[in-house]
Amino acid sequence: METAVAISLVVIAAAIVVSYWKGISFSIIASIACVVVYMIMIATDTISSMAFAPRDLTDPGRLYTILTSMFAHSELNMWHLIYNVLVLIMIGLAFEQRIATRQFVLLYLLSGLVGTLTFAAIRWNDPAAVVGASGAIMGILGGFARLYPRERMSMFVGFVPLPPMPIW
Repeated sequence: METAVAISLVVIAAAIVVSYWKGISFSIIASIACVVVYMIMIATDTISSMAFAPRDLTDPGRLYTILTSMFAHSELNMWHLIYNVLVLIMIGLAFEQRIATRQFVLLYLLSGLVGTLTFAAIRWNDPAAVVGASGAIMGILGGFARLYPRERMSMFVGFVPLPPMPIW
């Protein structure tokens, strides 16, 4: 395992542990972890080492990619990172305050795992790899919409603000 990947895993593990046991906002901590992992990837060109590919499920030495891919983002598209962080801060923080940090951490990780495994099931024979927090974020959005369907929030399309609308 490359040093940059090991450092990224320590950052990710620290973010999870600090949030889960200390109750510090995971929305903020995960956003910071995503940015730190992104900077490590850019500095060391390790995206292929952190991305998840379905074949990683058959290689015990690459199972860590299930976790690193939830925090890594493509260096070719910084907007993916920016949008994920914005959703985590704007929507994730509001949801986390309602359900508590521990439950939020578990939902984030479980949703990210389900998203990653779904990708593997759909693309099993494909050499494609995946990075990004999108699976975890979709789980957060789905959980928020399920528990608080009438909650109204302001959203953005690109940089254009929309009027408050139901979260569903």
